Amino acid sequence: MTERSIWFGDLAPTWSLALREACGFLAQPTHPALVDAGVVWRARTRALNGITDTAFHLATIARWATARGTERPADLTQADADDLLFALAAGTHRPHGRPVKPTSKRAYIEALRLLDELAPALTGPGGLTFFPWPGRTTINVSGDAAPVENLTAPLPWEVWSSTVAAAWSFIDRFSDDIIRAHEIARSLPERPRGPYGQRAKRVLEEHLEHGGKIPLHTGFARSPRPRGRPNKLLLAILLRINPSILNPTHHSYNQRMDELLDELATDPARTSFGGVTEATVRIELPDGTRVPWVSELGRREIEYLISVLRAACYVLIAALTGMRDSELQALAGNCVTQTDGLPALTGEQFKGERGDHARERSWWAPTPVIKAVQVLTRITLNPEKLFARSASELSAYPPTRDVRRLIEFVNADPSERPGRGPDLGLSKVPAGRHKINQLTLRRSFAVYASTHPTAELGLGIQLGHCALRMTSGYYTDGQRVAVGIYNDERRNVAREQVRRIVQGEQRAVGALRKEVDRQFNALVVSNPDQADRIVKQLGDNLHLGLMNDCVYNRLNAPRACADGPKLVNHKCIAHNCGNATWTTAHALAISAHVRRLEDFIDGDRIHPELRTEYERERRFYVELLRDLHYNQEEFGA
Repeated sequence: MTERSIWFGDLAPTWSLALREACGFLAQPTHPALVDAGVVWRARTRALNGITDTAFHLATIARWATARGTERPADLTQADADDLLFALAAGTHRPHGRPVKPTSKRAYIEALRLLDELAPALTGPGGLTFFPWPGRTTINVSGDAAPVENLTAPLPWEVWSSTVAAAWSFIDRFSDDIIRAHEIARSLPERPRGPYGQRAKRVLEEHLEHGGKIPLHTGFARSPRPRGRPNKLLLAILLRINPSILNPTHHSYNQRMDELLDELATDPARTSFGGVTEATVRIELPDGTRVPWVSELGRREIEYLISVLRAACYVLIAALTGMRDSELQALAGNCVTQTDGLPALTGEQFKGERGDHARERSWWAPTPVIKAVQVLTRITLNPEKLFARSASELSAYPPTRDVRRLIEFVNADPSERPGRGPDLGLSKVPAGRHKINQLTLRRSFAVYASTHPTAELGLGIQLGHCALRMTSGYYTDGQRVAVGIYNDERRNVAREQVRRIVQGEQRAVGALRKEVDRQFNALVVSNPDQADRIVKQLGDNLHLGLMNDCVYNRLNAPRACADGPKLVNHKCIAHNCGNATWTTAHALAISAHVRRLEDFIDGDRIHPELRTEYERERRFYVELLRDLHYNQEEFGA
């Protein structure tokens, strides 16, 4: 195992002691000295690489300060802290240094602030006597501003589409077989145990007399044995016997049985490569014959395929939901839910939240994602952590190795890949130095939902179907806007919304109400088939948004949405649009907006023309609430 060390020997004694103590506190956040000093930290130890990175930044600050004649952290001032920022920007913070980017400056700022936070617990004047840059965030101090446009480059179309399609094939076609084999392998003992001697001999003879097969080594293992040799250890595990009768060094060794196994191992009818189980899913070859999709399922192959299946789930969920890695890691077994009548995943969002707490939220999930979650639920041993590989695993799931295995399996020659078998008909993933992770997967979807909206990839849905329900900023930017193609779930929900309005179960104001009044007369109501057709027609045109719904009609549309409603960001800002429809579901949002308008109107510093515009908009929304028969007490507002 590689060892890492941190060297503070060249630092001034006071700096060296302060930095050594700081690193110790990072490694032990509940240290008695911290508790006695009143420094309260979370009880989770920082990762080793985080400690070493902080130590590096602290040591760099210490050497820079010492070179300026500051022998103690307590002697630093705010002016020195400002000079440090200039030194980082100029690259003069260390010999032969280079300018530090704003993003990297944040680590130095946090390290310097750490010396102030730990000051009560550090020996002597070991910490700062001031808080650097009070009232400002590290982002503000460093000048690290996020660009307006998303600069993450998408994966090449051939790479992204092939990877996502392969992931879905594993989940949809092969997951049941892999999970079944995994459950069988997991039920086997790690080591062979059971009767030995004559009793073991009788069990083995009975197995062979009834035509039982002998497992053969596949050559794919941690310590590979020659391919085609009988796997006597696995045979003993499967028969639940002690393998001592097949061990030449054991006193109960049975040479005749050992030689019989070697002889039978040459008969293809009496052997099985892998030997744990056989695949049940079959692939049709060009000549019409059907063969198992993998022909060799040993314990090592099953372990490999489970990791490939887990990677396939990670790829698909990341690509079609827009979830960040931290959000994927937090998914639990009971995360499938419904939001606005549509299937969704509930989880935790850490980004944008202060401290260690996350906020609960949901991500819309198309059918393939729900299937991926169901597959993960069946293979995880920890119901609180979908991607856990063992019951005791609490750390984050590292997908890099498994994603690499997924791509290698897809690209490998069928006669050489783990498990072997026929060609699965999957598109090869082009070779190259491509970073396939949650960042590039979701960004690529954002781009290709626009440029390839009708691409289906075998998912059962078109890319454009998913785009408008995505909840991540990665799905829109200033150059590309996802097209408005609706999937079956959205269309069904829209039709149900129209049906409730038609039947009087829900009030509506706007375009949809007008269309219902115009088309639904006594003749229509008396003809259920015609009524159903009109409901479907209106439902197909209903675009479910956040601020209002839109029964799109080009004749009623303002110039801003002449090509269709712009609901990629889940809201329509054209409140005067002739296609807009409001229902009781929007009442709370409208009421909150009215209160915001009133706050602006009541303000002292507001331009008269802006006040007039806000008053006009307020009257519009108040009238809407009146038409919806909005009652604050009834809605709990």
